[in-house]
Amino acid sequence: MLKTIYCESGYKNIQSNIVSKGERENSWGLAQINLKWNPQVEKEQALDPHFAIKWMSDNWETTKWYGLNRADNTCNLIYK
Repeated sequence: MLKTIYCESGYKNIQSNIVSKGERENSWGLAQINLKWNPQVEKEQALDPHFAIKWMSDNWETTKWYGLNRADNTCNLIYK
């Protein structure tokens, strides 16, 4: 999870910098929780480091983390 957080956010509690089709990705916090695909999560929750890490742990197997390439345990360059 530590490597995933690094690849997703660089350990920064921020909104994603990824822009697609002219729209900035609606992903927030250390774990970069995407609020479009996870409407049960509020922005304030995603920005709470304790919530974000717990949420990542609870959803590890069911959520796609695009920042980390799990096959070779490297960061996807598009996200850096």
